[in-house]
Amino acid sequence: MMFRYALRHKIVEKDYAALCNPVKQRAPQKEVIPFSDEEVNLLWDNLGEVPFVDMILIGIYSGWRPQELAILKTADIDLTEKTMRGGLKTDAGKNRVVPIHPLIYPLIE
Repeated sequence: MMFRYALRHKIVEKDYAALCNPVKQRAPQKEVIPFSDEEVNLLWDNLGEVPFVDMILIGIYSGWRPQELAILKTADIDLTEKTMRGGLKTDAGKNRVVPIHPLIYPLIE
């Protein structure tokens, strides 16, 4: 409003901002909750009944991507320190050490 006043009254010569391309606004990211508490409880209830539920639970509690979890070797798991080592994709993610959550320790043991 004030800038238009300044243009009309020749206080400024040109609207240089009008010559610029607008910056694209990123759409706000939605918070994604992959599993609700109810769904996680349902997985625990079906442990041993449904194939690969143990792998899904390990993935949920460790944060590993499915591919990362699939390539873990026995040597990557330290039961004494209760950690797992591995990772893919980025340099920061490679060879990262992830603690084993107490709830999934029996599944990994």
